[in-house]
Amino acid sequence: MKRYYLFCLLVLISLLLAMGGCVRGRSANAGVEVFEALDMPHDDGSGVLLRWKPLDKSHRIIQYNVYRGHSPDSLFLLGNIEVDPKQGVMGEYLFFYDRDYLPLVQFETAPSKLKKEKHQAPDSPLYQAVPRDANVVSTMLPHYSVLGNLTARGFYNGSRRVEKDGEEGKEVFAGYKLNQFESIYANPLPGNTYYYSVVAVTETGRRTPAARVCSVIPVDNRPDSSAVFATTYIQDTRQFKFEWSPPTGTTDIGLWQGWLMPKSLLPLYRQEQQKNAAAPDSVFYAAWQNGSIRLFEHTPPYWSQTFYHQVDAAAEGINLPSSLQDYIPVLSFMDYGGFQAATLGKSAQVRNSAELPIVPAFQVIDKVNDKGDNLIVSFGKPFAFITQASYTSSRKNKLRVNYELSKNEHYEIDRLRFTFQDTAKNTLGTVTEYYLDNVIKFKLPAGLAKNQSFKVRIEFRLRGEKDFDPQVVWQDVTYDAKAMRFNGSGVTLNGQLLNKYFFDVFAKSKLDSDYSPVMRIGGISRAFDHTIPFEDTVTPEIVGFDQKTGRLLLEPNFKVAKDPVSGAVLWAPLYKQDFAPYLTNLEKELAALKASLAPDDSLSEAAQELRDKQAELDFARNHPAYAQAKDAKSDKAWRKVFRAEKDRNSRSYAYQLLMTDGKGFWNIAEPASGDGGEIWNYPVGNWFDNTKWATLIASFVMLALVVYTVSISRRKELYIRPIAGLAELDNAVGRATEMGRPVMFVPGWGTLGDVCTISAMMILNQIAKKTAEYDIRLISPHVDYFVVPLAQEMVQTAYSEMGRPDAYNQNDIFFVSDTQFAFCAAVNGITVRERVATIFYMGYFYAEALLMTETGNQSGAIQIAATDAITQIPFFITTCDYTLIGEEFYAASAYLSRDPSLVSMLKAQDYFKLIIVVCVIIGMVLSTAHVNAFLNFLPFE
Repeated sequence: MKRYYLFCLLVLISLLLAMGGCVRGRSANAGVEVFEALDMPHDDGSGVLLRWKPLDKSHRIIQYNVYRGHSPDSLFLLGNIEVDPKQGVMGEYLFFYDRDYLPLVQFETAPSKLKKEKHQAPDSPLYQAVPRDANVVSTMLPHYSVLGNLTARGFYNGSRRVEKDGEEGKEVFAGYKLNQFESIYANPLPGNTYYYSVVAVTETGRRTPAARVCSVIPVDNRPDSSAVFATTYIQDTRQFKFEWSPPTGTTDIGLWQGWLMPKSLLPLYRQEQQKNAAAPDSVFYAAWQNGSIRLFEHTPPYWSQTFYHQVDAAAEGINLPSSLQDYIPVLSFMDYGGFQAATLGKSAQVRNSAELPIVPAFQVIDKVNDKGDNLIVSFGKPFAFITQASYTSSRKNKLRVNYELSKNEHYEIDRLRFTFQDTAKNTLGTVTEYYLDNVIKFKLPAGLAKNQSFKVRIEFRLRGEKDFDPQVVWQDVTYDAKAMRFNGSGVTLNGQLLNKYFFDVFAKSKLDSDYSPVMRIGGISRAFDHTIPFEDTVTPEIVGFDQKTGRLLLEPNFKVAKDPVSGAVLWAPLYKQDFAPYLTNLEKELAALKASLAPDDSLSEAAQELRDKQAELDFARNHPAYAQAKDAKSDKAWRKVFRAEKDRNSRSYAYQLLMTDGKGFWNIAEPASGDGGEIWNYPVGNWFDNTKWATLIASFVMLALVVYTVSISRRKELYIRPIAGLAELDNAVGRATEMGRPVMFVPGWGTLGDVCTISAMMILNQIAKKTAEYDIRLISPHVDYFVVPLAQEMVQTAYSEMGRPDAYNQNDIFFVSDTQFAFCAAVNGITVRERVATIFYMGYFYAEALLMTETGNQSGAIQIAATDAITQIPFFITTCDYTLIGEEFYAASAYLSRDPSLVSMLKAQDYFKLIIVVCVIIGMVLSTAHVNAFLNFLPFE
């Protein structure tokens, strides 16, 4: 019979193994089957689009790993897409975009050497991530555009000078070890062949077989025709204003052209657009241009999401048709590869110059109380505007009005005045707001129709001024029957409706050639906070690899200054010894150019190159930074001078302000200028935050109180109000001793860094002294295993201080679970099984508090709780014998130990709280009298 059972068991095991093998085999064959690698459309040739059909959700896939390589026999992990293993992928396909410089080497997770991908065939070309090996990375440099991210300190001071043979002799590079880089990024190059594959990963971590390897050659394409083009014609000045957004997926447009096309050519235009969509990218059908008027041809000095251009038709000699309504604007554009596209604009607005938006006068202010990385572009003084209002009474005669502030850090509003008027501009009432809490209440006059719209006149008085500002905001407040509330409509300031406009802030540093848009913000904004970060990191291109030193090579020059007149740029080398040869080479090139030019030649390209080279040489030789740096004794001192100059130039900004309706109707203010040209603004850091004076004074007051209480506590015992729960500590432990049952201490959910945990541990130390004195068992289950060693140490120290180290049992202080109700069930089980006589709950608790204390209450244990969890205090009060609330919990350690240092700190806090109460009373009295100086002195968080 035993043999029979044994035989059956062996057969069952064999069947299970066979079934497991079948499952594994079926899972192993379930790889991605439909996979494509495509050239990214409408780009500059540096993007690849991957598309595959995801596996069914029954495979429990958690992510798809994507692999890339420049050779079909070596593909490295590029990235992944995470999916929900339960829901799967809802769409038919998954997409992955290889563009915009994805990480090539991820130092935190990259292996140290080449490693094959797991669960793949022996001859699989798939590898794990690119390893932290400079030799492997060097093989990829010719096939990708590679950028290296270094700390600024590492870039300037961590390189080694490397010389290599070049086409024109020795070339100098800056060499860096691979581990000096923070990260390395790579992007495909146009015209190169790349290979891709994808692997699905199950929730057990198993990789399915790789999809077939697909190759793709990214190429430059025709731009998309999705640009948005808006035009406004100012008829009294005969000026055109253009505003457009570039097509999606394109960043390499080199030429924009604006046209006026007769509407009669619209059928031809649409027909040719259809032919362009089907034609090769190199072919562009644009016969419609023959009958159209070209308004401008513009090369952008910057790249942005919005472009602007202005054309004076009279100055340009453009013959305009008598009726612009018969014409429609068209925007055509060409990328740097010569591929063209066009988009149809919206019909031109016809306006007058008197209607142009009034750009407010702006000023640039260094932001106060910062570390020197912000400038504020101030458009005007702050104001308030109403967002909504609603009735607060059933008789509909009282309104609760909500308002917002359009703030400007340079100004502070002291008070607001709201004047309510009906549609006939009869005054209904006035409310003055002294404390700006974004809410006012207004009582409607008797006889006013219900739900009637009204106007509001909003005035403001700035802090430090005696009168209200002459600038006034007008706003219509209309009733919305569906929402059953009033809504604030457009904000009018100085006769201009601000809601319909936007501000585009243009900025230019001393190293830039032209202004470029920085941020678009709403028209009701009063300031723009421009963050100008310090140079913490640099991301130059990696241009080569030195096999001898094993270092990656970068260009050893950095941009220091730019001549605003000639446009010449000063490039400083990292190594002082390379600057003199740079000047010498410039002189040789100048001599060669002068010798090749005819005496009267001033218009040729060679003549222009001669002028540029001469300007570059003169700018470098005469620059003050070079005059200072040439006496440097070391390369480090040399770089220090030029880095300081670069910091001043790269972080000095000038600004322009443009105001637009987003539809081509815009106006721009000229940049601020002085006698020396444009006014440059450089952010300066502040050593002290001037809003924290009250904090500093309070710190000194607290320090004085601590010194005073410490000195008093050494001479006499300070009085502490009796705390009932702590006063019963001896009785609670004594009761457990008489009954011969253990004491249990239950800490809360706090971690080691929480105040409640620190306070609980100090109380545990005092309780442990009592249990050691009475020779009674102490049990302490914990929810955080990091707190357990600390609790064990506190109990062991207490037992040693009481002369009972032999009574200490480490196993009684233990970790239970970090799951809420599992911990609760364990505590309840201990309470029942061990018949605990006294239970202390000390710490932060959640919903499990009532379950634990109710069990303790039913078992007849004395329960003393202390918590700073406000939501659990009612449950503790209901089920426990004594409860310490908030501050009593924190004061418990001082109360129990009577340590002079702890007691003195406690008394100092009490005295300081008394001062706070006095300050609250003073602030209340002053605020009632509408004197807010005291409140303004206090910091707001």
